[in-house]
Amino acid sequence: MLPAELKASGPVRVMMAHLQLKGLKDPSVAAQTVAPLLADRWNPTLTPEQLEVLGMVLLRTKKADEAVRLLEHAVAKPNANTGCWIALALAYHAVGKRDEAKVKHDYPMTKYLPRSPRETAEWTAAAHTLTQESP
Repeated sequence: MLPAELKASGPVRVMMAHLQLKGLKDPSVAAQTVAPLLADRWNPTLTPEQLEVLGMVLLRTKKADEAVRLLEHAVAKPNANTGCWIALALAYHAVGKRDEAKVKHDYPMTKYLPRSPRETAEWTAAAHTLTQESP
């Protein structure tokens, strides 16, 4: 069990939300976990990795337009990771912008951005999702 003061920290909230999204597949719980960060989502101290998770929470809670705006902000930051680009592609797909989704999905490959094993798996899954009709 994590101490209360540790649970309240932004980085821990983001990690917990990531697990709630990916492991538990429960976006509503993830949204509750990061609610304070979502309220302050334009804070310049948030890292691209943190913005990626916040963007995915927005996307999975049916706020795709907000996710697109936040993830566009994330990829504009220095050191934006491949996961940010994948999340942005999925957000564009969710709002029906399939061409833009494909461009964002392919960007990490054209720029040879490094990918973690998680990002590689997510990139592959996103490629499949992008071939489906937009929600």
